[in-house]
Amino acid sequence: MQRWKELTALDLFQEEHKDQLKLAQEWIEKTSQSCSAVAVLLATVVFAAAYTIPGDSCLWEAMPQLLFSYD
Repeated sequence: MQRWKELTALDLFQEEHKDQLKLAQEWIEKTSQSCSAVAVLLATVVFAAAYTIPGDSCLWEAMPQLLFSYD
């Protein structure tokens, strides 16, 4: 008798797709690492933008130029 006749449908499916499962796990791991790196870079940029005063600073008064007009 052939071996596939002794297996259930689930067992046969799992046996036939072992290689695909391994490849999928490796792909997910690499993708999650890439996404984590992008998330860290994005968080760094957002943090820097949140704590940076907009505009250029006036060198003699140390005030942002957007607050006063020095015309």
